[in-house]
Amino acid sequence: KELARLKSKAAASQGDDLAARAAEVKGIRVLAAALEGADARALRETLDKLKDKLKSCVVVSGRRQGRRPARHGAGRRHAAGTPRQGAGLGAGLGRSQALMRFCPRCASPLVECEMAGRARLACPNSACAYVFWDNPLPVLAGLVERDGLVVLARNHAWPEKMFGLVTGFMERDETPEEGVAREVREELGLVVRSASLIGLYPFQRKNELILAYHVVAEGEIVLNEELAEFRLIPPEKLRPWDFGTGLAIRDWLARRTA
Repeated sequence: KELARLKSKAAASQGDDLAARAAEVKGIRVLAAALEGADARALRETLDKLKDKLKSCVVVSGRRQGRRPARHGAGRRHAAGTPRQGAGLGAGLGRSQALMRFCPRCASPLVECEMAGRARLACPNSACAYVFWDNPLPVLAGLVERDGLVVLARNHAWPEKMFGLVTGFMERDETPEEGVAREVREELGLVVRSASLIGLYPFQRKNELILAYHVVAEGEIVLNEELAEFRLIPPEKLRPWDFGTGLAIRDWLARRTA
């Protein structure tokens, strides 16, 4: 009860702080913020407090995934011209583009137009001129080998028996090799001794480009909070899936037997 009371008090205080940070854009108060460490109840109380302070508002909330994308095909069941305003967007646009509605700079409704041979979303405000290019996002994948066995892991959000490679986004100011070593350390608790590029693999479904590495690591496997379990698979028993990170496994296996 005491913990719940403290969380409620913290939520109320956070709501006051957020309301004070709202900026006015063209007569509309706009606020974007990340609420770190808030559980569902604390988040709800914070948003209620925020609505009380702002009076008239629309609140859009979501859960940030962190650095790691969802599956990247990372799982298989492995045994052992006329501009149109945002309300009508969609045709000719990618999935992430279709989710964009307003300019992140000036809050004007985005319009769809033809630019560089593709349908793009752009801000009609000439003083802003923002364009959402929707370029593919680079994603790191590590085919981790420890003591001659390949480590496959299952995320808590995945179905049982669905396993995949370690994946994650790069951080600012790090090389891909440094990034994949960090991901392996964070997710599996292993120390990377070498990382060699397997290849680059487009993953159009999530508008990403996978940079896959063969990683030789050592140490005791300690899963982080995102992973539910792992399996150690002899290379000869690996069964690549036909998309995403499965293509990297396919190519790595082919090189081993060449």
